[in-house]
This record gives sequence, structure tokens and C-alpha cells, in this order.
Amino acid sequence: MNKQDTSAMAAVQAVIGRRYGPYLSWHPVSAAMIWQWVVAFGDRNPFFSDAEFARSAGHRDIVSPPAMVQGWCLPSISRQYPPGSAKERPYEVLDILTRHGFPGNVAVSYDQQFLQPVELGDDLHYFVEPINVTDEKTTRLGTGHFITCLEEYRNQDHVVVYESRTTYFGFKGLDLGSDGGEQVERDPGAILRPPDDYEAEVEWRDRGSSFEPGASIGELHIPVTSSRIAACALASRDWMPMHHSRESAMGQGQPDIFMNILTTGGFVGRFLTDWAGPGSTVSSVKFALGVPNYPGDHMILSGRVEDSREENGVTHVKVGYQGQNKLGPHVTGSAEVVLR
Repeated sequence: MNKQDTSAMAAVQAVIGRRYGPYLSWHPVSAAMIWQWVVAFGDRNPFFSDAEFARSAGHRDIVSPPAMVQGWCLPSISRQYPPGSAKERPYEVLDILTRHGFPGNVAVSYDQQFLQPVELGDDLHYFVEPINVTDEKTTRLGTGHFITCLEEYRNQDHVVVYESRTTYFGFKGLDLGSDGGEQVERDPGAILRPPDDYEAEVEWRDRGSSFEPGASIGELHIPVTSSRIAACALASRDWMPMHHSRESAMGQGQPDIFMNILTTGGFVGRFLTDWAGPGSTVSSVKFALGVPNYPGDHMILSGRVEDSREENGVTHVKVGYQGQNKLGPHVTGSAEVVLR
């Protein structure tokens, strides 16, 4: 361990275990932002757009897609939080790594629990606590440290609606040389092609009535374009420039912009409920990212049933899944889907 790394570790260790927050949302949960999300992701679950359908399931109005929960509390594009929020930056631990020569940062894995529906008009706030830091590691993105944080989101009634154990990677990019690193054949016509699958009628996949371990839950094909990466990042209110600025991404050692973890989570959610059918919900998701999704890639999500149980007349199905592109696995994980 060199002197720089020792200094970074000492500074990070000083804030491990500290609870930051609360950080407020600029606006309550709104139909306009939910619409922007479902259009960007092509997600036709009626819980997110049909108030009558949502009310029939006991909600007061449409609900927010589970994977959207963090977006409600992200700061403005100038990185500002609303008045009343804690003064300290919530991810000070990543700022510390930046000051010690690790300026890049991305989320790389989630262990999420969606505890309560987030409904139209809810006003969220959150807390974060860094709990672990690794020694220096080298990955495809570069060299740096993995930081694990506990994140807790509450509504206006202080009810916990979401908890996550999220791992971030603070890194310095690899020197890829003049050739930009590994070259992978991509579809040049797909780079700026806009997403178009929302306009088509959704085809709910037949889940059948058997949830035997090993049963397939089908596939979802996602053409990855610059437009899709940028549109979904903005729908999730992630303003980090490496998801819309090629120059910024290349400055971190990447060949192009790449998909953010919130977008990956959104497509995982869509994949699961496309299979499970209208009115299904995702109660928990766990996944780790692998290779990036770049413009011109084509991601195929697939999965299988791992287990199922009946509880109070409701079926809970645990599934395993992965999303693959030309470079290999982009995402691998498991989830629990609630069928009604």
C-alpha cells in the first residue's frame, strides 16, 4: 500500500459508521415524473399509469416504479439539496476519495428492499451511512476502493419505504492508450436511434401457473443507444456527466458514455413484471454490475424461477436473472416478485 492509498484509507475510515441526513426531495412524487420514467423504460405496468387499476389494489392513486425511489431524492443538476436538508454532503466518503486521487465513482451493486409502495403525492427524504471500505482494487473501470453504504428512505409520515445496501467504486481510470482500449464491434446505426418500444402494445409474457425451480421467465431484449442511456439517466434524475457526455466518460478511461445503475435496475424491474403480469410488484432486488453497457450494445435479460411460496393468499416468487451483452454479463442478481 503506497503513501497515497494509506492516506485515503485513513480519511475514509474516519467517516465509516457516521449517519448522514436527512436529505429532502425537491418535489413530492408526481405523475409527470412517473410518466417520464415509464416512457423512457417502456414499462407498461398499469400500477404506474392507471389510477383506477391502482385504486382497485388499495392504493390512493398511481404508484412510483420501485426502482425509481432513489431518483425522488437526488439533488439538482448543480448538486444542491432543498432547504432543510443536512448541510454535509451525503456521500462525503466519495468526495474524500476524489481528493485523494480517485475522481471517478459509480454504483456497482445493490441489495434493495422495497418495504412500502411510494404513491402519488408522497414526500420522501433519506439517510445514508457508509459502513465499509476495501483496500485498493483494480477492475475494468480502473483502480480504486469499494465503499458500501446503508441507505434508508422515509415518507412524510416517517415510515421507512426503502432500504438498500449499496456498493460504490471510487476509482482513477485506466490508461487505455491511443486506441481507446478493447474494441468491440457495435451497431453504428443504433448509436442515436431513439427508444421506440413504449409506443408498441406490451406483450405480457405467459408466466403459466407453475413456479417450479428452473422454470424460465423468458427474455427481454434492450437495444442500448446513446439516446436510451441519456433518457433513462435523466428520468432517474442522475446528472452524472459520464452518462450523457462522451468527453467526460473518456476522461474516466471509458470509450463512450455508459448506462447508470438506476437504469439497469429499471430494466430489471420491467423485465420481472413483464413476465409476472399486470399488477405484479417487485419486493426485493439484489444485483451486481459486470461489464458496462455502451451505445451500440444489445442487452438480453433472462432468468429462471428459484423458489416460490404462498403467504396470505399471495404468491411470492424468487427468481435469478442476468443481463448479457457482447462483452459478457452486465448484471447478475436475484429478486422476489409478488403476484396478485
